[in-house]
Amino acid sequence: MENINDRQKQLLSLIKENQIIEFDTIKKLTGNTDLTLYKDLALLEKLKMIYRTKEGIILRNIETEKNQTDLSQVEKEFLEEKKRIGRFASTMISNGESLLIDGGSTTFVFASYLLNKNNLLVITNALRVGNILSKEKKSKNQILLIGGYASRNTYSTYGSPAIEVLKKVKTNRVVMGVCGIDPALGIFASNEREAETKRIMLDCAKEVMILADHSKFGTTTDFLISDLSRVKVVITDERITSSEAKAMKEENILLHIV
Repeated sequence: MENINDRQKQLLSLIKENQIIEFDTIKKLTGNTDLTLYKDLALLEKLKMIYRTKEGIILRNIETEKNQTDLSQVEKEFLEEKKRIGRFASTMISNGESLLIDGGSTTFVFASYLLNKNNLLVITNALRVGNILSKEKKSKNQILLIGGYASRNTYSTYGSPAIEVLKKVKTNRVVMGVCGIDPALGIFASNEREAETKRIMLDCAKEVMILADHSKFGTTTDFLISDLSRVKVVITDERITSSEAKAMKEENILLHIV
């Protein structure tokens, strides 16, 4: 960090400590002027040390992003948006929580940001999520992989073996990806066996968090998972339209745009 001064190093430490922090909070804690903070944050972002989003300022983890290369070319579509979504979602997770994470490119990116968490219990039917969270040898997190029939398309397990296990699972929250979201109709999957598995997952926790980039909004398939009454939180990117955002909020969804 030889390219930054002591004030900027202090700023980085503050962002790291809070995981995500608003501009006004930084100003209050540091006593720096708006102009000084704007210049410092612009430099840190240029050096790829932080991200600035509508929700706040987040520390960038280069080592974590190196682990996100296990994505097909198709899945890399809107990858920067997925990184912002996954990174922000990870700041909402506290040490010691239990999570159920399903398969998908955005949930995979999200999982890569959990490597610096401690004492998590992560239950997943996503083979790549289990793999990436198992790479950190010093981690104190516990990973439980759900068995079942393996999908070569989504690298996830499904079918009656997976469903029987899921019926016994209770976690703090479910983190789920979807193929489509329609405020009037609900959330959608790519096929019936995936939709069936996700329906069971909705009953595994009080809080359901959906991670979806803007391209999923207004998209439907033949395979409805559920209406939005089961969903509490949706995290998406800033390319969502104002009408889509308004419709989500009218459904009493806690919407985060990053």
